[in-house]
Amino acid sequence: MGVGLEAGLTLDAMADELAVLLDQADEAALPGNAEVLLASLTALAERLLAIRPFVPDDPLPPDWRGILAAWLSGMPVREIGPDNMRFIEDVFTYRLVWALEALRTRRVALGWQPEIIAGTAAACLETGLPRYTMAMLVRAGLPSRAAAIAAVNDQNPVILDTDDLSSWLEGNEVAALTDSRAWPTPETAAIWAAFRAEMLNRVSQLWTAQEWRRNVDPVTKRIDPVPGRPHRVEVDDVDSSVRVLTPDFEPVLMLRRTMLDRAPSVLTARFEEGSTQAIIRRLGRSRASWPQQ
Repeated sequence: MGVGLEAGLTLDAMADELAVLLDQADEAALPGNAEVLLASLTALAERLLAIRPFVPDDPLPPDWRGILAAWLSGMPVREIGPDNMRFIEDVFTYRLVWALEALRTRRVALGWQPEIIAGTAAACLETGLPRYTMAMLVRAGLPSRAAAIAAVNDQNPVILDTDDLSSWLEGNEVAALTDSRAWPTPETAAIWAAFRAEMLNRVSQLWTAQEWRRNVDPVTKRIDPVPGRPHRVEVDDVDSSVRVLTPDFEPVLMLRRTMLDRAPSVLTARFEEGSTQAIIRRLGRSRASWPQQ
């Protein structure tokens, strides 16, 4: 949703000050620095909610800063109260998020390139959570802020995008915790299990591309690979070893590392002149991994 000329000119006049505050908020949202995130978003709200069309229909209540602090902390909705939630939905998750996105869009239009992930603070504001990873879980479909907080606080995962999230959810540790039927909390375990199953099922239906550079095992080389030409790749069903073959199935060599690949997928390898590595490309459902050896 865009903004009018008057609002755009006002944003431009305050651009430097607003940019500093927004960058501070985004930087704080990544590690979950709740104090800096709250201070930055409060300062942004003081400025942006005074600019039309972001001005609320009703005057801000005297304790709006406290309401914002409660919302960002992940306080349960029942404790925040229905009246305050109506205010939050209109002023914070709608108008202020709109203002932050309008500010970010104008910066991009003027040639700005973010050095960190942009929009993390807006995600936290929208979901009422103090850390971007928690907000990602809720945005991905987890219908419990309490579950998101407990899961992230317990595991402290490094998640920057959907691929990271999917890999974490697929991991053995999260799988075991989910199977315990008491994690991330006994009250939210069933909700979490349903979310994880739905998320992984959704991901497993998508075909995505992955590419890696992997060292070859020179001892296993039968013939020299042809640089630039695609080669077949096969993963052994028993020991997960990786073999590279010519297009007509003549053995070329093996890779040093094993690979865990979930069918269906298509694997190819290419080689560069003088390189001791193979460029492995995968197109398929779910994601493949290379266990550490």
